[in-house]
Amino acid sequence: MLNLRAMQLRHEYAFTVTIPEPFDFPLTVSKPAGWPWSTRKEIFDDGTLWTGVRVGDIPSGLVMAAHKNRVRVRAFTAALLAKEAKCDLRDIVRAGLGADEDLAGFY
Repeated sequence: MLNLRAMQLRHEYAFTVTIPEPFDFPLTVSKPAGWPWSTRKEIFDDGTLWTGVRVGDIPSGLVMAAHKNRVRVRAFTAALLAKEAKCDLRDIVRAGLGADEDLAGFY
């Protein structure tokens, strides 16, 4: 069993995801989003999404906020993420936010 109280998320990895217009971050994540890869305890408050995800077997706390169609992501982990894990995390977040979806066609 993972002892979350003892875990200290000392490492941060930050990146930005740009999503084609039209994109609305609050509408995308404020449901709560309920993505299968994230925690059920996600919180969306004051334009910021607080959630968690596993990258492989590494738990990661995520903080996401957006300005227009640019989403700033900060991931906090107990261990450093390897290059491959960073790529995996970016792919997970991009897919969850619908970065490769045809939003204009949907609207």
